[in-house]
Amino acid sequence: MTFLLRFLGALLGAGLAASTLLFDLIPAQAQVVLPPLVGPNGIACAYNTVLPTLTNLNAGWVQCDSAGRLLIDTAGSGSTVTIAGATPATPTVSTTGAVTSLVLKASPTSSPGGVSYFHAENATTTNGYCILYNGTTAPSTGALTAANVLAFQLLPASGWCDVDRSALPIAASTGAVVLLSSATTPFTYTTGVITGSIYGVAQ
Repeated sequence: MTFLLRFLGALLGAGLAASTLLFDLIPAQAQVVLPPLVGPNGIACAYNTVLPTLTNLNAGWVQCDSAGRLLIDTAGSGSTVTIAGATPATPTVSTTGAVTSLVLKASPTSSPGGVSYFHAENATTTNGYCILYNGTTAPSTGALTAANVLAFQLLPASGWCDVDRSALPIAASTGAVVLLSSATTPFTYTTGVITGSIYGVAQ
């Protein structure tokens, strides 16, 4: 019995030693860091206080600032880095509350940039449309050039329209004007009925 117990103890000790050696030989696994989930219009970027230097044929992360804004080299020299979209958009606000149009920008929108938001409130009891039009001034009443109608939304009686394109701003090649129209189609500009207040952000 004593011999059997000693034999079993020796086997147990050898097994523990072998398992310890085995775990010592297995390299420790590094923590796996998953990239953030991004939508169809998003990108994943990395924030570094000091930008990394990549060598030939090595991949790296797109760089951004601490707010997640993309860093770009505008000078093309690799020494000048600016923040894409860092220049704040200038909002244009109507305070009269009785307008039929508002020029958000009387020149082409920047790139990157565009019309990121516009909002209108209908001060009348007539249904209509709020229309984002490509132009430097409000067009003449009547049929609108379809290619210049950049966006539109129904404008209910005593209601409002609200178009948020902050994720993908609307580019305007000539300028950006918001129109309030009482026509039954967004491709016709009819004034003299609907008035209201308009707010918009263009860059």
